[in-house]
Amino acid sequence: MKELLGAISNVGFPIAVAVFILIRIEPRLNKLSDNIKDSIVMINKVIPIIQQDTDNTRDVKDAINSLRVEIAKLNGGSKK
Repeated sequence: MKELLGAISNVGFPIAVAVFILIRIEPRLNKLSDNIKDSIVMINKVIPIIQQDTDNTRDVKDAINSLRVEIAKLNGGSKK
């Protein structure tokens, strides 16, 4: 029994400090975890919008290139 009490008194303070820190940090960790989950949800909502914007940008670039080709044909045809 004396050995057990001696062990508790030797490691009691570090254990108490560790428990205190865990109790103080736990709410912050939970809040951080919730914020990370919310961020993941928002990112997953934004990804399709970005993909659609990328597709639209590609379509606009293709249309501009087609117009350039047609304009070049018209300019070349009028010079003959």
